[in-house]
Amino acid sequence: MAFKLFEEAKRKREEEWNSHLSPTVREWVKAGKPITWEQFDSRPMNSYERESLYQLLDNEALIKITELFLKNCCTERIPGRPCSTYSQALEVLVVPELLKRFKEATGG
Repeated sequence: MAFKLFEEAKRKREEEWNSHLSPTVREWVKAGKPITWEQFDSRPMNSYERESLYQLLDNEALIKITELFLKNCCTERIPGRPCSTYSQALEVLVVPELLKRFKEATGG
């Protein structure tokens, strides 16, 4: 019985999430095929739609969105001091290095 309740709650959450998706985005998610930057950036989308599509971005689009996010992060590092939090280290050290290596590996 408890398992059925869990599944029902999960189904309701998915229905609620999907109610915020346009038919086009719903179709893209269902198809599960890579989305280009042009497809992603050319249409107005709400937060639910954007979040549903991040996992489908092709490599070029993933690089562009990562660069955009990094540019808009506001963590500042104190010069001459190490990062003081994991979040700060991710923003100013790890993700930029990972992005650099990803670009090199993919030719992006």
